[in-house]
Amino acid sequence: MLRIKRGFTLFELLIVIVIITSSYLLVIPFLSQNKVQPFEFKKLKNYLVAMNPSGKVTLICIKECQECYIFMGNEKIKTDAIKGNVVSYSFVNGHFEELEFFAPKYFEPHEKICFKYQVDSSNNLGDELLANYQDAFYYFSPYFNETMMYKELSEAQNHYKELLGKLKD
Repeated sequence: MLRIKRGFTLFELLIVIVIITSSYLLVIPFLSQNKVQPFEFKKLKNYLVAMNPSGKVTLICIKECQECYIFMGNEKIKTDAIKGNVVSYSFVNGHFEELEFFAPKYFEPHEKICFKYQVDSSNNLGDELLANYQDAFYYFSPYFNETMMYKELSEAQNHYKELLGKLKD
């Protein structure tokens, strides 16, 4: 008996095209949502914790914040996450004063550090400081609270005094 080999029918081909088109339409929007998000200074703490979720991570910027490095143990990684100068403050005697950082052993002794921030994921602590970056002030709590953002230094100072008042009560 002779068997005639046939191809797919038009209906079968249409079904395959509909299935492929449907899966394409379902997958493409999902892929476009998972793009790498640009770095946000407000999320610096989360950015560093993601680098090493089980230990210390330190970000140090030198040369007027034109060069920044991330340190994890003995590993030193250059990063371009921060673009522009950062001024750091610490709360002293009822107001914020500009911080001055000293060069650690892995930099030249004369190297001026413009910004330094460290988190330790193992005990959920980070440096407490206020940073001025790109016309905004960011308060980094020592705990893993959300970073607060302010438009003015006085606004940050008033909020910090309120926090201290609540702690005393």
